[in-house]
Amino acid sequence: MKRLQSFDTLRFFLACIVVFHHASGMYLGKLFTTHLAVEGFFILSGFLLAQYFQRCNAVPYDQEQHPKIICEFLKNKFARLYPEYLFALFLNLILDKLFIRHVHTETLPFNLLMITDIGRVNGIIFGSWFLATLMISEWLLFALMVRRGRIVFIFHIPFAVIAAIFLLNSELGQVVAYERNMYFNLIPLTLVRALLGISVGCLLHYVCDLVKNFNWNVCENKCKILIRIGEVAFLILCLKNLFRRHNGFKDFNIYFYFSFLVALFYFRKEWILKFMSMKIWESLSRRSYMLYLTHGIMLSLLFKYVSFLQKMNYIVSSAVVIVGCIVFACAMFSLQKKVFSWLKSWFRPVFSG
Repeated sequence: MKRLQSFDTLRFFLACIVVFHHASGMYLGKLFTTHLAVEGFFILSGFLLAQYFQRCNAVPYDQEQHPKIICEFLKNKFARLYPEYLFALFLNLILDKLFIRHVHTETLPFNLLMITDIGRVNGIIFGSWFLATLMISEWLLFALMVRRGRIVFIFHIPFAVIAAIFLLNSELGQVVAYERNMYFNLIPLTLVRALLGISVGCLLHYVCDLVKNFNWNVCENKCKILIRIGEVAFLILCLKNLFRRHNGFKDFNIYFYFSFLVALFYFRKEWILKFMSMKIWESLSRRSYMLYLTHGIMLSLLFKYVSFLQKMNYIVSSAVVIVGCIVFACAMFSLQKKVFSWLKSWFRPVFSG
């Protein structure tokens, strides 16, 4: 349970970094490579996807059950993500129409289907390309795992990682892939970016699963200081890579650093796990998804109606913006729970009758 809590806490911190990136880049006049925090989301999702497949694969099943297992995965994923997405979609739409007047509703039917930022389909939720590419990539990779088995981790996924790096580097020379498409403007490079991150996460789980039987306690007792120095060094490199001023081929280093962080949680390294599993993060970490979905509209409202933020010190204004977005996300998370609870209680008698 601790490991799951630390994963949720990592998601929360990554969401806060994304908020900082959009606030600093769009409104505060400073731009960093903090957008690479999204790669952490993808790697973690891929890691958990491979873990889920391992649990499914532990129970014997025949080939006729493949469609059922794939559909069950898609249904569970959709049921977990879509309610919050739907609530945030209409929240963004209503608040924008009332206060911002920026979003066009022509693409609403596509947004309802989670088809966003693909071709000429603009997303109503700021950054919704992440959700669309996450759903598509996870479904494709899980279907491949179920159909082909563990051979996927030896051949298909490493090949996908190499091909994705080659495509992103040849097209852009960096990880960023906003509003760029390939093949008749239909396949977004953001999908390649998502496939790369999730494939790295899947491959990471496979490697961790192979070495988990190694007696790390013996190694740690002999080289405890060196291991601690190595762990701190990787954390510093991760932060350094997130706060560079320019994009480039060095962006791809983030996959190594985030993979190391996830591996730390998997092997339950106590010094960082205890911090990430503290009670203070437990309630906040559950709001990370809502924070990502609602931070765009909150930033627009803050910087349109709270003008003094742009006159404040850069660090102070960034902290105020992040706290404001977190408070707003927590309030919307509670409201969403109440709204869907009310809808369930209202519709249940209708359908049961």
